[in-house]
Amino acid sequence: MKIAYFSPLPPQKSGIAIYNAQLLPFLAQLAEITLFADQPQESDPALQQQFTIRDIHNFAGPLAEEFDVCLYQMGNNVNYHSTIYRTLCRYPGIVTLHDLNLHSFYGELLMKQGQFAAYTREMAYAYGQAGLQHARQTQFESGRYDVERFPLFDRIANLSLGLIVHSQYAKGIVARRCPTKVIEYINLHQLPPAPDTPTQAEAKIQLGCQPNELVLASFGYLAPEKRLDVVLQALAKLQTRLPLPPWRYALVGQPVGGYNIQSRLQDLGLADHVSLVGYADEGVFQTYLTAADIGINLRYPTRGETSSTLLGLMAASKPVLVSNVDSFKELPNTACVKINVGAGEQAEIEAALQRLFALESERQLIGREAFKFIRQECDPQITAEKYMAFVKRIAGE
Repeated sequence: MKIAYFSPLPPQKSGIAIYNAQLLPFLAQLAEITLFADQPQESDPALQQQFTIRDIHNFAGPLAEEFDVCLYQMGNNVNYHSTIYRTLCRYPGIVTLHDLNLHSFYGELLMKQGQFAAYTREMAYAYGQAGLQHARQTQFESGRYDVERFPLFDRIANLSLGLIVHSQYAKGIVARRCPTKVIEYINLHQLPPAPDTPTQAEAKIQLGCQPNELVLASFGYLAPEKRLDVVLQALAKLQTRLPLPPWRYALVGQPVGGYNIQSRLQDLGLADHVSLVGYADEGVFQTYLTAADIGINLRYPTRGETSSTLLGLMAASKPVLVSNVDSFKELPNTACVKINVGAGEQAEIEAALQRLFALESERQLIGREAFKFIRQECDPQITAEKYMAFVKRIAGE
C-alpha cells in the first residue's frame, strides 16, 4: 500500500513532529510511505535517509500520483498545519486529529489575516445562526472568539474519509457532531527511555539537586488551566503545616502571556523552592523528566487533548497527578493519582503530595503500574498496526 503522508517533521518545534518521527519507522515496515512537508530539505537527516520527503506544494493528488490514500496529521498550530489543511481540503484523506479545538487555528489562519468573510463562513458552516452571530460579534465588537463554545473541527471532520483520535472522550465528541463519520481511537504511543538515559541520581546531579532532594516537575506552557495556582497553594500549606523532606518544584515551560506566576511564588513564600526553567530543549527537558520523583500534570478545563508529556513521565515510571476529567479519566486508577476538580481539589492535592512525599514505596508502586500501562497500551508497534488496519479499511471502502 502506498501512502502520501503529510505532517510537520523534526526539527520543527512541534509535539506532532516528534510523534511522527517516532511512529514512522514502524509504519514503514507495513506500507510504502512518501512524506510531504513544507521545507523537506530542512527535515531531520535521519528521516531523509529513510524516507522520500517531498515539497507539499508540488503534490498533484493521490490519483495523479497513484497513492492509495492520503494521511494527514492535523493540529492547531497555524505555522505547521496551514499548508496541510489546504491540501486536505483539496485532496481529502484520513486525518489524525491531534487537537479537537481548532478555533485558534482558524483565528490565526483567517481572522488575523483580515479574511473576515472566510472566518464567518466557517462559523456559519459549523454552528449555523449562533456561529454567524458570534463571528460578527468578534469582528465588529472587537470581542475574543469563544474557543470553548465553538471548537470548529467540523469542516475537517466532514471532509475526511476517516478520522483518528487519541481518546474515547474525543471520539465521543466528534461522533456527536459528525455521526456519519468513521472514527478510530488509537492511543498516543510512547517510546521507553533510551538505554543511555542517565539514572535519576545522575540527572539530579546535573541539575544541581541534592541526592535526598525530592523533585516535582510540570512540563509545557505555564497557564492557569494547568491548575498551578492550586498546586502552589497546596505546597505552601504543606510547607507550613508539616516537616517536609528537602524538595524542589521545576516548572519546565514558558508562561502564557499575562500569567505572572513569579509574583504568585513571592506571595506564597515559595520562590526558594520553585524553579522557573522556561523553554527547555530536548536534552534539558529529558534531564528534568528523568530527575523527577513526582510529576504534576493537572488540566482543567481541557479542550479534549491528550498529553504526550504525561505519557513520557509514565514511561519513565514516575507517579503523576492528573485531573480526573475528560480523556484523563480513561487512565487506569492504579497507574496515576487522579485529582477531582471542584471544591475539594486543593485538599486532594495536599493529601496526595503528603503521601507521595512520605512513602517512597507508594511512588515506586504507582510508577511500576504507569510503566506497565505504557508498555501494554502505548507501544508504537501496536500503534502502527492499528493505523494500518484502519487505513486498509478506509482505502478498501
